Amino acid sequence: MYNRLYERLVIIDTTSPEYSQAVNMDGYNTVFPEIVVFTYSGLTNVKVQVQESNDLENWRDKGTVNTMTAIGYTAGNVVTAFAATYARLKVYTTGTGTAILSAGVNLSVQ
Repeated sequence: MYNRLYERLVIIDTTSPEYSQAVNMDGYNTVFPEIVVFTYSGLTNVKVQVQESNDLENWRDKGTVNTMTAIGYTAGNVVTAFAATYARLKVYTTGTGTAILSAGVNLSVQ
């Protein structure tokens, strides 16, 4: 099942991450993030990290960080053996500049 989490999110050289809404895993155990960067200027990179939680308050990074350095589609790193109740995306940047992106997650059972 696909869940769109960001639609044309604007990221401006910030050190504070942007967090998506939480997605209920509802029995799924695999998260496959997809990211599309539409504009990219001046930044060193844009990073997207899958996070997990069981209570919507305490979040932990899960899997490998997805790093984008140019415009285009990125099939993110698949996170398997996902046992938490909720998933979300954390987006952050390094460098000075801006980026506009959309992102979502595919959930499946494996």
